[in-house]
Amino acid sequence: MNNNNSAHGRRGPYEVNAARILSGLTPAGTVLPPARSYSAKAATAGHPRASLTTVVAAYKRLFTENLTVKDQSLRSVVRPDAVLPQEVLNAIDTLLTAARRHSSSLEHVILATRLKGSAVAGDEYPDRDDFDGPEDPRGPYEFDGRHDDPDDVDFPTS
Repeated sequence: MNNNNSAHGRRGPYEVNAARILSGLTPAGTVLPPARSYSAKAATAGHPRASLTTVVAAYKRLFTENLTVKDQSLRSVVRPDAVLPQEVLNAIDTLLTAARRHSSSLEHVILATRLKGSAVAGDEYPDRDDFDGPEDPRGPYEFDGRHDDPDDVDFPTS
């Protein structure tokens, strides 16, 4: 668990643990403390965002995002491949510095990274899930409703 009180004040248990795992501060093979212990210790230290429910959800998300695995005792253990190499961490720092310098939004940087990653992997058409935002219920073409009504005089019948 992170001893830096200010980190918990701004970020929840997921963000704190994910950042520590990816950066290597929590090394591969580390067994995370039980959710109840983590929550109790954080609450004692005055961290309002570390309820048991929040910690359990954070541990599930760490597992879902392949940062941890469950051992035979169902404890959360940091995956061997979850820690990013220093070269990647340095590249992220460089990217974020450049984005801040050019006032680029973090959301746009993430989207561009995901799309570029898809293109590099040879996926010409990224999954629909890669795009956030509402879908047009009319589909890709202009739709005025007349084409569904055979009684409409403009609708060709033969």
